[in-house]
Amino acid sequence: MEGISYSNLGKKINKTINRGIDVSKLELKEIFEKNINLQSPNDLKVLFIKELKHLLLLENIYEIINHFFETENLIHQACQKFQFSEDEFMYDEFYKNLSPILLRSLIDQTTNLDDVDSVINILKESIRIAIEDIIYKTELN
Repeated sequence: MEGISYSNLGKKINKTINRGIDVSKLELKEIFEKNINLQSPNDLKVLFIKELKHLLLLENIYEIINHFFETENLIHQACQKFQFSEDEFMYDEFYKNLSPILLRSLIDQTTNLDDVDSVINILKESIRIAIEDIIYKTELN
């Protein structure tokens, strides 16, 4: 313990404890696995946006949908645990936007609707557009 006297030691320890956790380096599920306490709804928003951006990278439609539902469930649990409002996470907005986006995409692609892969790609693109909309609106709040 070079250069540190006992009178300074307590001050150094307190500074490291008060720094907090960089939530941008966490995954949403880690707040439960590691029993991490979030300080504000903004911390949860950071994790929420990070999860949604991860969804945009996925290619498999099953993984996209499944991960979206898992994220929605984890956000719900986190809001209950930390007593945050769920209104800021706009899941209702996602579902409201997905329907018209999907219907418009299907109407625009009437020639390829017999091809299952084409319909799946339309569904993936519609989900991505709705997710991007949530990300944009959440970042604005």
